[in-house]
Parts: sequence; C-alpha cells; structure tokens
Amino acid sequence: MTRRILFAFALLLVLILLAGTGGFFHIQAKVNESANLLHPARQPSNRLLITRVRVFDDASGGLKPVEAVEIREGRITAIHGANAGAPSTFEGDILAGENRVLVPGLIDFHVHYGSSDGRPPWAMEGVSLFSVAAQREAFLYSGVTATVEGSPNALANLDRQQGPSPRIFSASRMITAADGHPVPMFREFVPWPLTDSVIAEQVMPVRSADADQAAIEGLLAEDSHHIKLVFDAAIPWDSPRLTEADIRQVVSLAHSAGKPVYVHVGTTQEAVIAAEAGADVLMHTPYVDRFSESDLERLKRSGTKVVTTGQIWEWYVRGLNKTSGLTPLERQLASDAMVAAFEEDWNDALADYQSTTFSPEYRARIPGFAANQAYNLKALYRAGVPQLAGTDFGIPGLTPGASLIRELTLLQSYGYEPVDLLRMATSAPGELLATPDQSLGIIKAGAQADLLLLDGDPTADIGALAELAYVIRDGRVYSR
Repeated sequence: MTRRILFAFALLLVLILLAGTGGFFHIQAKVNESANLLHPARQPSNRLLITRVRVFDDASGGLKPVEAVEIREGRITAIHGANAGAPSTFEGDILAGENRVLVPGLIDFHVHYGSSDGRPPWAMEGVSLFSVAAQREAFLYSGVTATVEGSPNALANLDRQQGPSPRIFSASRMITAADGHPVPMFREFVPWPLTDSVIAEQVMPVRSADADQAAIEGLLAEDSHHIKLVFDAAIPWDSPRLTEADIRQVVSLAHSAGKPVYVHVGTTQEAVIAAEAGADVLMHTPYVDRFSESDLERLKRSGTKVVTTGQIWEWYVRGLNKTSGLTPLERQLASDAMVAAFEEDWNDALADYQSTTFSPEYRARIPGFAANQAYNLKALYRAGVPQLAGTDFGIPGLTPGASLIRELTLLQSYGYEPVDLLRMATSAPGELLATPDQSLGIIKAGAQADLLLLDGDPTADIGALAELAYVIRDGRVYSR
C-alpha cells in the first residue's frame, strides 16, 4: 500500500506540473478510454448455441465438422457431432456458424500493460499516457482471449479495469539484482519525480536471495499469479545479474509457496541454468548467443517451456531497414504516434540520439541479437523443446493483439507448421494456466468458452487468424 501511495503522490505532482489540479481526472479518463473496437453481437445471455462449424481438434490437428457447440454460463457444455444433429429446441441465443472454423481463443504469454504505445525511445517526448482499456480491447479484437503479464500493469493506479478484456494472469514485481535489468532503463526513460516510485511498483531489486529472503517471502504472499524473475546481464550490456544460487533459491521459495516462476533470460547459459533450477517458463528465447546441441538436450530434459518473443530485436531491424511494412491489423490497432514513428527514416532519427541504455555501440549489437534469436527459435522447434507463443508487448515496435498474429506468421516463415503454431498459442499455454476449475485453450465439454469464429483455415495458413468473424469471451459474442 505504501508503494501505491508514493506512486499516486508522484503522479499527482507530475499532473499538477503539466496540467494543473484538473489534470488528474483528465489523465484517468484517458487511461480508461474505450477504443470502441468491439460490440456485443447478441443480447447478453447465459446460453449460446453455435451451429454448423468446423472445430479445431487439438489431438489430431484437423478440423472436424460439428452440428453445434453448446455453451452455458461461459463454459462449453456439449459438442454435437456431425451425425448427432443440433438440439431440436434451444432456449438461448443461436449463432449461425455457416461452416466457419471454430478455434480456441489465443493466449499471448508475455505482455506489459501500460508500459508503452509502441514508439521507439527516441520518438518519445516527456510524459506519455495512453489507454490501458484500449490495449486490452485491442488484444480481444485480435482474438487474444488471455494474456500473461511480464510485469505489473504500469498504470494500475489509474486503471478502472473496465471494458472488454482478455483474461489476465498477473505478474509479481520483477525480482532482479540491485541495479540489474530493468532498473537502468527505468532510470533513463521514466521522468522525475516518477522514477523511484515506478521502480518500486515494478521491481524488487535484491542483494541476494539469501540476504533478502524475508522480502522475497513477502512478495510471494502478494496477490499475483506467478513470480517474475530476471536473469540477464545484457540490458544494458554487462549489467548486474543474480547468481545461479539466487535463481535456485527463489524458485524453491516460490514453489514452496505454490507459485510458478517465469524467468527472463538473455543467454543460452542463463536459459539452461534457469531451466535446470526448476523455472516453469523462460519468458524469452535467448538472443545474446546460439544454442549448442547439448544446450537443447538439457532444455528438453528439463521440461521448461520457452516463450518465443521473436520480435524483441527484430522490431529494430524491421524499422531501421524497412524490411517489411506494418500489417493491416497492426496499422489499424497501433497508435497514430507509433505509426508515424515507424514510417520515419530511423537513420536520420538516430543520428543525434543520446542514450546510455541504447548507445550507438549497443545498437550495433542488435542485428546480431535478432539473427541469434531467429536461429535459436528454429533450433528449439527442431529439437522439440516445448514453446509458447508470446510477444513481449510493451516494448517498442509492438501493437496489442496484432503483434501476436505477426509473431505467429513470422514463425511460420521460419518453418513452423501452422498446426503446431496454433497449439503454441492455445492448448500449450492453456494446459500450463489451467486450474481444476478452469480449462483454457481447448474446445471440449467443460472448457471455458473463449473461442474464435474464423472465415479462413489457420491449420493451412496461420495468417488466417486475422480473418476473424466473431470473438467469444466467456460465452459472450463480440463482433468487430
């Protein structure tokens, strides 16, 4: 509570400096402003029947003709096969599938709400605020019905949690080394007087897991789905990092408290160490160097899942060299400021750009990072290491929802099969996030009714996920 009070006080001071005492209410309205992207397609009802669809069967990877899918109170209650026929009478809403494809809603396994509108740091000017409500709505508009946080919502103090939204699996504050990532970035890019309060809201720097065990145990008692742990010395280059012993101790403490641990890594060595320490998920595919065959074998044996995040450096190469333009969905959902910044000549924009985090020397490393990560993604896939689809939305160059579709199409261009990609964005993360009371990412009786009705076939081309007719979240139908 003390952290929240300090943050609110610092924010109020900034708003008074910028816009006077009335600024707070204006900014709060901005953070909660609807994007008006989605509209209920039916009258609210706790019963829904979707007729004549081809359902994605996760086990076979094929599409099965189905006469009807029955939903009650947000859960799938029955699937009526092609030979069974639809119920002759049904009291509730009926959605005609018209032989479209029905797939589970997508899950983005790495998201930072309220952190950025996608502009690169050299295009940011002063304090920038944007609508977190619109970010959530953009995810749902794109077919993303669940998101996993990589850090707490940066604008949680202003967020009323209203409007259409995916499910959100909340992150703890990030445990990192003293002055380790992302502390230097916050010190450079978050303006005074918000700097220290934002760091306190987002990060728990520790001297060591042993020295600060009591603080870590306090964090474990806070209300979060998972513990976020940072094990990376590459941002900025050669920055402080926790030790292997720290990683093992935090994982042990968290698992004893019943919480999974999701670890940010940069190198292949960090990935293997974290996985063998018992990390449940690696939140990035390593980018500093390349996997050896031994690394891949050890990762596979560990069973730890790896999040793809294939655009975390590719965005820079893409924008600098203009290797590909924004997709139609990105252009639709990105902020005007982000689109304008993307279309600028970055070579000109960077000519006079001064940064301690992204110095010219550091930026020279980024194309190598992108190439290493592309190599590692392909290597993980070939080796059969379990992967989860995720974007790291909140970093520059990414757009809520649209960037997950682009992530999947990028991976398809790397040689991933569309059916495997669909599983990586649905059943694989859904299995990890499931509870005894909640099944996600699969179409079966008893599962949550988070579904997409598509005009195209994503088992043939994953890009068909953009051909979205209806989004169904918790049994409620939205049209775009």
